[in-house]
Amino acid sequence: MRKKLGLSGKLVLMILFSALASAMLLVGMQVVLNKALWLYFDQPETQQKAVEKQVQELQSYIDRRGLSSRDIDKLDDWSVRNGSTMFIIYDRSRMLYSSYPLVTPVYEGWINVTEAVPTEHWLPMYSLTFSDKETTAMFYYNGVDAYYGKGCEILLLVSFALFPLFFFLSSRKIIRYILLLSGEIQAMEGGDLDHPITIQGDDELALLATSLDGLRLTLRQQQAEEAQAAAKVKSLITEMSHDLRTPLTMIKGYSEVMRDLPGENTPENVQIIIDEAERLTN
Repeated sequence: MRKKLGLSGKLVLMILFSALASAMLLVGMQVVLNKALWLYFDQPETQQKAVEKQVQELQSYIDRRGLSSRDIDKLDDWSVRNGSTMFIIYDRSRMLYSSYPLVTPVYEGWINVTEAVPTEHWLPMYSLTFSDKETTAMFYYNGVDAYYGKGCEILLLVSFALFPLFFFLSSRKIIRYILLLSGEIQAMEGGDLDHPITIQGDDELALLATSLDGLRLTLRQQQAEEAQAAAKVKSLITEMSHDLRTPLTMIKGYSEVMRDLPGENTPENVQIIIDEAERLTN
C-alpha cells in the first residue's frame, strides 16, 4: 500500500519544487544571457566602440599617474581591474608590455597570446601617450566575460526573489483549502450547523476537517435534543395547567355558592378561597 503523504511531506515537496524551478530558470536565463552577449559583442561596430572606450580609460589612467615608458609595469594594476581587456603595447616594433604572457600554457602545449584570439577580433592599432614617448597598442575586449559575471549575479538575485513566488503558486491549493475551512468554521460559530465541512485529501487538514464535521453533527444533535426536551416540558406544563384549572374552577364555584348561603360561614374566609382560586386559574 502506498504511504499517504502528510502535510509536512507536501510542504517539503513544494520547497524542493520551488528550489528546482528557480535553479532551472536561473540556468535558462544564464544560457540566454550568454547567447545575447555573444551576439551583441560579435558585431564589429559594438566591439570597436567597446575597445575605444577601454583605450580612453587606459590613457586616462596613464595621464592621471604621469607614467612614462619606464613605469610600464605599473599598468598591472589597471590590467588586473580590467581583466576582460587584453592589450599589447609596442614601441615601434619592440614590445613594451603585454597584459597576458606572450605564451600561455594550454593543456600540454603552448599557444601565442595573439593567436588565442581570432584575427578578426584584433582591431587597428591605437596610440597611447606616455610622459616621455608615444606608443602603439593592440587591444581586444572580451565583453562577454566583462558582463556575464555581473549579469549572473543579477539573475541569481532574480531567482532568489522568484523562489517565494514558486512556493506560493505550488501551495495555492492548500491555501485555498485553509481559507475554505476558515469560512466554514465562522459559519459554525454563527449557528449554521446544517452546512457540512468540506473534506479534501487525506492529510492532517483533512483529518481536522473530519473532526470539525463530527463536532458539527454532535452540536446539531444536541440542539435537536434540547429542542425536543423544551417541547416536552412545555407540553407537560400545558397539560398540568389544564389539569389544575378544572378542579380550581370547581372550588371557586363551590366557594361562591357557600359565600352566598345564609349561615355561620364567614364571607371573608370564603372570599379568600375564591381569590386564591382565581389567581391560580389566571
